[in-house]
Amino acid sequence: MSVTELRTEERAEGQAEDRPEAQPRRQTAPDRLAVKRRRVGRLERRWWGRRLVSLFIVWHLFAMAIWLLPSSSTGGGYTPLVGLFAPVVRPYMMGTAFAQSWNMFAPNPDKTDVYLEARITYADGEKRAWFFPRMVHMGYVRRYQEERWRKMVEVATHGNAATVGPALARYAARVNSADAQNPPVSVEMIQHTRTVPPPGQPMPPYAESPLLPGASAVTAIRPEDLR
Repeated sequence: MSVTELRTEERAEGQAEDRPEAQPRRQTAPDRLAVKRRRVGRLERRWWGRRLVSLFIVWHLFAMAIWLLPSSSTGGGYTPLVGLFAPVVRPYMMGTAFAQSWNMFAPNPDKTDVYLEARITYADGEKRAWFFPRMVHMGYVRRYQEERWRKMVEVATHGNAATVGPALARYAARVNSADAQNPPVSVEMIQHTRTVPPPGQPMPPYAESPLLPGASAVTAIRPEDLR
């Protein structure tokens, strides 16, 4: 090897050493989407993948059909098909939040107007009333943000008071416990209800009653419930 060739080779090696190492390219959103599409494509190309997707679609349509049959939620009795399969599809419908009811539609929509009040008793004997959020007192934006409260009140007052009521009482105690020296010691949940009349008739006054019946009407509040 001549001196010129040797110097040329040394110069090339030096330039290679000075060149920074290539950094791995950061994956972008289109790259991640392309990867997902390739994975889905591989699933669709496999026979078991196609059958799995088809079985899921058939199951979902079957569950929706059983759940949405009018007799399954209007109180008119169960058809043999619904009575047989409703317990089977219930966990799927409830767990995926696909469950819905026909009681908001004619001919017998729900006519109950209800809101909840928590009557809180403090350690010094003081009593205060606190009301759960009501949609009628909110603007459209806040209604969307607080929609969970409307649904919670609906659940609590439609046959689930024993399950939901004590938890609501403890929540009311927590949000109204500002003085550590005078904490809430008990909460009584009160429901205010009225039946909405047909159009053109005056609205009746609200009637109040304990949300929880009998001895369980008042929920005792323990120190750990306020944490």
